[in-house]
Amino acid sequence: MSILLLLAGAAAGLGGSKPAATQRSAATARALAQAKAAVVARAVTVHATRGKHVAPGLLPFPDRNRDGRYDGEGDCVTFGLAAAHLLGRLPWAGDGPPCPRQALGLRARDASGEQLWYAVSRNLVAGGGGGPVNSGMAGAAGAAHAWLVVRGFDGAVLRDPRSGAPLPVAAVIIAPGAAIGRQQRRGMAPAAEQYLDRIRIGGVTYDNADADGCADAVRAPCDARESGEEFIVHPGGAGARAFNDRVVYITVMELMRAVEKRVLGEVAVALNRYRSEQGVYPWLMSLGDPRSTDFKSDLSRRGLLPVHLPDEVFTTRFGAAWNLEDATPTSVTRHSGDAALVPTLEDVLRGRVRVTRVSGRCLWSEPSRAQCTGVDIDSDYFRADLGVPVKRTVEISFSLEDDAFQVTPPTPGDVRRRTLSMRGAGLAGTPASPDAAPWNVRVTDENAFDWGRRELRIDSDTAGALTLSGVRFDLSVVYDDLHDARDELPEWFAENDWHHYIYVALSADAAPGGDSDGDGDCQTPVDTCLRLRIAGEVARSDIRALAVSAGAALAGQNRARGECGGEGRSNGFRCAFMEGDNGDDSTPRSADTFARDGPGARFNDQIRVIAPLPP
Repeated sequence: MSILLLLAGAAAGLGGSKPAATQRSAATARALAQAKAAVVARAVTVHATRGKHVAPGLLPFPDRNRDGRYDGEGDCVTFGLAAAHLLGRLPWAGDGPPCPRQALGLRARDASGEQLWYAVSRNLVAGGGGGPVNSGMAGAAGAAHAWLVVRGFDGAVLRDPRSGAPLPVAAVIIAPGAAIGRQQRRGMAPAAEQYLDRIRIGGVTYDNADADGCADAVRAPCDARESGEEFIVHPGGAGARAFNDRVVYITVMELMRAVEKRVLGEVAVALNRYRSEQGVYPWLMSLGDPRSTDFKSDLSRRGLLPVHLPDEVFTTRFGAAWNLEDATPTSVTRHSGDAALVPTLEDVLRGRVRVTRVSGRCLWSEPSRAQCTGVDIDSDYFRADLGVPVKRTVEISFSLEDDAFQVTPPTPGDVRRRTLSMRGAGLAGTPASPDAAPWNVRVTDENAFDWGRRELRIDSDTAGALTLSGVRFDLSVVYDDLHDARDELPEWFAENDWHHYIYVALSADAAPGGDSDGDGDCQTPVDTCLRLRIAGEVARSDIRALAVSAGAALAGQNRARGECGGEGRSNGFRCAFMEGDNGDDSTPRSADTFARDGPGARFNDQIRVIAPLPP
C-alpha cells in the first residue's frame, strides 16, 4: 500500500511539473508581450521634453552597465555611438540625460525574476544616423544601416511571409531566464554574457550577447549596411537547459504602422485647426514625384501637403512698397550718354518706387520673419523729368519681422499669403541672420541707348516704412522652440520627410471656394463627397477630407519612376505609393474613392478620415 502511495505521489509530482513549467512560460510570455506593447507605445507617443524634440518612431537606448549599475535609465549616447551601446536591459525609466526622458511605464520581469533585456537597431536611436524615420524605412535600402536579424532555433533567418524577404527588425526584447552553464550573476552589474546565451548551429556560434553589430558568421568589424546584429529565437522545450533566452521582436513594419497612426492624427489636427483659423482647408500639391524638394501648393484638392520648411528658399510673387529716410546711397552709375537717365534719389527713397506682383525668392526663418529678393521690370514707366517712357528695373533685398502680420486665406484661385510691415526708426536694426547681406534697393532706368542706376542701402539708422505684401505662406514648420505653439505641423514631421508619404484629399465642396451654400455638407446641393470602401463595399460616402499614409514600397511599385506594374496599370506616382482604390485616379470618380484594408503583400495603406468625424 505504501509503495502504491509513493508511486502515485511521484506520478502526481511529475504531472504537476508540467503545469508549473507551463505557468512559468506563460508568465514570461506575458512579460515579453507587455514590454513589446510598452516599447511600441512609447515610440508612438514620444513628445517634446525640456525644449528638445524627438521623432515618433525613435526608440530608447538600452540600460547598460557603463556606470557600474543597472538603474533603469537608457544610457543615451551623443558621441561615438558603437554597436555595444545598443544592447542592455530594458530601460523602464526611459532615456537618461541628455536625451529626453519618457518612461515605458512598465518594469517587467520574467518568470525567473530577472529583468528583461533589450537590443535596438542603430537606425532608430537618436543620433544613430539611420536617416529619416518614416514608413519608407521598412523597404529595401530604406535605412542607412542594416536592421537586426532574427533566426529560428534551426539557424534560418525569419522572413516576411508576404514577400519572402528577411524580416527587418527594429528591436528585440529578451527574457534571460535563470542562470545556466557558467553564467555568474553576482555583483552590481554583471555583463550581458552572464544573462544572454549562445548556441552552435550548423558550424556557426550564434551569440545573443556579443553586441558587435555583425552577423554571427562574420567577424567584426563588418559593413554596417550589409550585416546586422543577430538574435536566436528559441521555441522553448528541448534544449532549454543549454539555451533559455526567450525573445520577442518588433519589426520595422509593425512599428511604422503604429507610428503612421500618430502621423495621420497630427495631420488631421493640423488641417482642422487650419480650417478653423482660415475658414477653409489649404490648397494641396498635386502628386508628382514625392521625392521632390519643392512642396508648394498648385491649387489642387488632392495631393501632398504644401509645407514651408525652415530656412528653405521658395519662389513666390509678392509686392513691396517703401518710404524711407536716411537710407545710405551706395552708388550712382550711368552709361555714357544722358546723365539725366539716373533715377532720382527722391524717386528711390519715396513711394514713387514700388514693386507689384514681382516674381522673387523668399524664405520664412520664423512665422513672423521673411527674407525676400526680387526683380520687377516695368517696360512702360514714364519719366516725367525726361518726358519719355523708359524701362525701369527695380531689384530689392529685404528682411523684416512683423509680429502683427496680416494673413489672406486661400481663395478659389490663390494660395494663402502674408503681408509684413515695418515702421519707425532703425528699420534694419534686426538682421535676418548673422551673415545676412545688407538690405538694398537698386533702380535702373534705360532707353534704347543709355541707362542709369541708383542704389541705396537700408541700415540701422534708416527710418520710414517698408511693406512686403502677398508672400505665399503654405503650412508652416518652424525649427524654433520659442514659436512651437505657432507651428502648424510639428518639426519632426518635416525633419523625417513624412510629407513625402502622406496624401490628402478634399471633396470639391471642401476645397477653397467650394462650399457654395455654406452648409459644410458635401452632399448638397451637388454630391461631391469622397467615398471610403471597406472590404469592397462603400462604408462612407459623406467624407469632406481624409488622409492616406503610404507604407513601404510593395512588389511592383517603382517609386523612382512612378510605376506600379504589379497592379496591372501604370498611372503615375499615385499607384506607386498607394494601393487598390487609393492608387487609382483613372476617372474622376475613382480619384475620389478610397479604401481601407488590412496589411498584406499587396496593400499597406492606412486611412484617417479628417472630416466629418463619425457621429
